[in-house]
Amino acid sequence: MTPDESPNGHAHCLQLVLGTSQTIPIRDGRLSLGQWQRIFMVELDKSRPREAVVQTFGVARPARHTPVVTRRNGSRARVREV
Repeated sequence: MTPDESPNGHAHCLQLVLGTSQTIPIRDGRLSLGQWQRIFMVELDKSRPREAVVQTFGVARPARHTPVVTRRNGSRARVREV
């Protein structure tokens, strides 16, 4: 070790037990966690700037039903939302 290097072997060992990533399902736009489940970040070494990366993937929500309106003359038209 160099004189300016931090002795942080303990942090590396703890990281092996905790892991570095999780996969959490999303239902109806909300995280699907159990009653007692939470997400938390733990700093195992000294405090320094950190970065968290969140990656989402999956199937897009199905298109909403396009409403149909009836005009005064009896014709029908679909309403398009932009």
